[in-house]
Amino acid sequence: MRTTLQLLKIQHEAAPLRISAGRHSLICVFIFLVAHAALLIGITTPDKFVFDEVHYVPAARQMLEPVMPSPMLNPMHPPLAKQIIAFSIHVFGDNPLGWRYPGTLFGALAIVAVVTVKALRDHRSKTLRERWQVSFTLFTLVTVSSPLR
Repeated sequence: MRTTLQLLKIQHEAAPLRISAGRHSLICVFIFLVAHAALLIGITTPDKFVFDEVHYVPAARQMLEPVMPSPMLNPMHPPLAKQIIAFSIHVFGDNPLGWRYPGTLFGALAIVAVVTVKALRDHRSKTLRERWQVSFTLFTLVTVSSPLR
């Protein structure tokens, strides 16, 4: 017959290591900082427009003018992304960093969001090992598939 101590030991080994909300927050901050730093590598190259920047950056520049001229550039798309790029241009200047920083910021936040949603959705992902596996996989996918690399 098993003792209570043996049963507790078996339950402890079978149950995954749970982490607190505070520790999860620290892990998310760390994941964000690492992803953000990795995505900032080479952000200013090339020094010309890439992909949709041809459409969004001129529209964002137009939004920064004191009086919005007519016709509005790129009116077929909602203005939120253009407003965020315009704010970034206002803060960092009209250069590749100003054009691309919002994508870097939201890319790093997306990695943290996916890790958090997975942790909330799947109780088994609350183990530290599984979170790092998911984070590393997302980090690798984002940095390898970045069109600017």
